[in-house]
Amino acid sequence: MDYLLNNRPQSSDIHIFRAAQQSLEVYDKLFFLRKAEYKKLLGAYDSMGERDTHLFLKNEISPLFINGKFVADAIGKKVITIKDENGNDVDKKVHHLLHFDCYLELTNELREMFGLDDKWKAIAVEYQGVYWHSEAFPKHLERDKFKKTICEQESIIRIEIWENIDKTEWLNKFIEQLNEQAGTELTENDFELLKNYLGNLE
Repeated sequence: MDYLLNNRPQSSDIHIFRAAQQSLEVYDKLFFLRKAEYKKLLGAYDSMGERDTHLFLKNEISPLFINGKFVADAIGKKVITIKDENGNDVDKKVHHLLHFDCYLELTNELREMFGLDDKWKAIAVEYQGVYWHSEAFPKHLERDKFKKTICEQESIIRIEIWENIDKTEWLNKFIEQLNEQAGTELTENDFELLKNYLGNLE
């Protein structure tokens, strides 16, 4: 818009410029209307992927899954000690806005139902967009790496749901990662049996 205003034509074709200007104004209005509708549709969610992930978890795993959990609140720490590339202990601040997309705090009853050891505190699930979590955004990758380190140290099972995985495979991917990290041998059939019981824990 600024470019057109600063470079308006000086000929009799000024009506062409005015038509283009009006078209851009209409586009701007439509853009903001659609943006408002999109935000209204998302509600408390940051993205459609995060919304779909939370609904999947509530419907297929447990309605106790919450949308969003600040990492510092989850681990009860604002600073965590991690190993640097040389193996030395370093203190790193946990940013107050760093969060998990979806979160399930594990009670003794839930641990028993999942067949998990007592050490496990929670299950954190992250929706991973292919574009935003690519090498084009190294800060995002570094943030993911930090959250993974936190989960390993704080006994939190971290599950990744990737955008390019068909939704019909989400449950299998969830189970695969849960089994790999926790040493369990759960199957999709187990979750079918557990689903009704877990739903009653809400």
